[in-house]
Amino acid sequence: MEAFVRSTVHAGSTIDVMISDGAHRPAATRWSGREGADVRGRAEAWGRAEVEGNLNHGGEAAAAVPRSPLARVFDDALVTAGARADVGDRVAAFVDVARRYQEPGRHFHTLRHVAEMSAALRVLLAAEYRPPAERAAHACVLAVYFHDAVYEPRLADNEQRSAELAIDVLARLGCPAAIGAAVARLVLATASHRSAHPDEALVNDADLRVLARPPAAYDRYVRRVRREYGWVGEQTWREGRAPVLRSLLEGPVYATAWARRSWEPLARLNMARELHALG
Repeated sequence: MEAFVRSTVHAGSTIDVMISDGAHRPAATRWSGREGADVRGRAEAWGRAEVEGNLNHGGEAAAAVPRSPLARVFDDALVTAGARADVGDRVAAFVDVARRYQEPGRHFHTLRHVAEMSAALRVLLAAEYRPPAERAAHACVLAVYFHDAVYEPRLADNEQRSAELAIDVLARLGCPAAIGAAVARLVLATASHRSAHPDEALVNDADLRVLARPPAAYDRYVRRVRREYGWVGEQTWREGRAPVLRSLLEGPVYATAWARRSWEPLARLNMARELHALG
């Protein structure tokens, strides 16, 4: 019942790939910075742009360079990861991933979740900056996009299917096999949110960022996840959700030092409050 803790927010009704001519900047070059309020402010502003950007696409979208925030970040990560496919194929890959996040029945695991997780990852990459983290940034970014690409609450192997999808898509786009393997490993790590490597810690903590939102936002997250499990009876929901919360509360919620200092206290309060309400 680990899926009962995953994060989602309802996104807009259309997919937007705004396009125009422009040069790519490797994503990994944009994540240096110092820990503190300046890091948080820059990253959260970037995150708001991600969330607020409309996602639309037309028949000619695959013929030009993607310019919407979500599409551009995805494409930058592909280019940095060594994708050899032309821009049309890369845009088509983004459109396919974006459509998956807008499937019926998704209320939290949507494009908004991808955008908010991307913003959280940017904060962590800046705060936890190390040269290895910079080199792994593109794999972390791609993992954010693929981690819930397959999401069916009735299934127990969503992460496995999402990882397999990532391997297939990245291979078709001409990325080195090592990139596909790294992204798949990161996606699989989100099933348990246990981190064996620093890059897994970054992705897992970004995925769990929603737990440390203000109480009202946290409650909206819970309601949206509950809607995704609308077919589950209330007692079954309580019996599945409570053990997940207890498991998270037994140890540190976050794996990175910055998230433990900045997000952990509120996350623990939110989960304890929800657990009490579950009875």
